[in-house]
Amino acid sequence: MEIKSLIYVGLGGGIGSICRYIIYILLPFQIGKSFPWPTLVVNILGSLFIGIIYALFQKNQLTSPQYILIVTGVLGGFTTFSAFSIESFQLLKNGELFLSMVYVLTTITIAILSVWVGIKIIK
Repeated sequence: MEIKSLIYVGLGGGIGSICRYIIYILLPFQIGKSFPWPTLVVNILGSLFIGIIYALFQKNQLTSPQYILIVTGVLGGFTTFSAFSIESFQLLKNGELFLSMVYVLTTITIAILSVWVGIKIIK
């Protein structure tokens, strides 16, 4: 393990977390009482960006350190899978089975589609 890689991940994680927080400030609205729009938006954007970065890396347009900085650092700090998990659990716990299913299926489906779109943007 290189110290440079740890620094890249740390710096990128800070940047990603700040960007996530900005989105949470800009998208405070919710559907009904509990639909977590900001987390959904962050996970979809993160999936799109990881598709773009992956495709660039595969085309040798990014170095390994750049990939580590962006994917592990920035996107690792930006995306919110742990928040997605707890919010899904809370919806279930609150008896919002339908909303929970919509949230989980929408997040997963659009996130995977966003990875594909990100790759297609670069190709």
